[in-house]
Amino acid sequence: MSPEEQPAQPPETRRPQRRRRPHGRGPRGHIAPPKNPENVSFLCDVMLGKLARELRLLGYDAEYDRNLGGMPAYKVARQGGRILLTRTSKLKGLPGTIYVPGQLAPEQVAQVKAEIEAGLKPVTPVTEEEPAAAATEKPTQPRPQPERPAAPAPEKPESPPAEKIAPYGRCLACNVPLEKLTREQARPSVPFFIYQIHHDFRGCPKCRKVYWPGNHVEQMSQRAGPPPRQRRSFRGRPRR
Repeated sequence: MSPEEQPAQPPETRRPQRRRRPHGRGPRGHIAPPKNPENVSFLCDVMLGKLARELRLLGYDAEYDRNLGGMPAYKVARQGGRILLTRTSKLKGLPGTIYVPGQLAPEQVAQVKAEIEAGLKPVTPVTEEEPAAAATEKPTQPRPQPERPAAPAPEKPESPPAEKIAPYGRCLACNVPLEKLTREQARPSVPFFIYQIHHDFRGCPKCRKVYWPGNHVEQMSQRAGPPPRQRRSFRGRPRR
């Protein structure tokens, strides 16, 4: 068969690569509800990523999505039973919302810790109201019953101020409680000199990151503490 008689082959079409989301993230706008609904949990909006990291460092349940902010973040927080931490002034005053005006992470953490110490309580998940179906049958009237004295409502025990596992007990990236690892389990994931000098290792069951105590942990704990005192400016004549 001559080259002219050969059937024409269709041009190669490259299939566009599908953009994948990072490992461990769910669909956009989906935040998992807290495991213990009786404790306080938070949802930080798009402008409070550093605050979420600092709260996780202290052991608090703080979710964060870089694509979630404004009213959509408020709806997700209400449906999941979380308190929304936001810097959007339009959401200030809404139930289940804490407006964080500070720009620095230490100021933001100090405000949230003050709210927790003041007796911050968890919020009840709010589901979207479904439209009631039209009644096809005529409702029947209930029979009259004799009145009975109302029983006193039982006293509800006070809920704990906030869910706090332990300092350095959550993954800074996934907000998942860390699991304790042996040296043999952590050896493939850490440098050899770290394996030699450290004995306390913890791992994230979601992203498989391994944590160990170090200088970076002490620096982050200092940033999560109270803000430093401002120094007084020097009021003197300029030096000649």
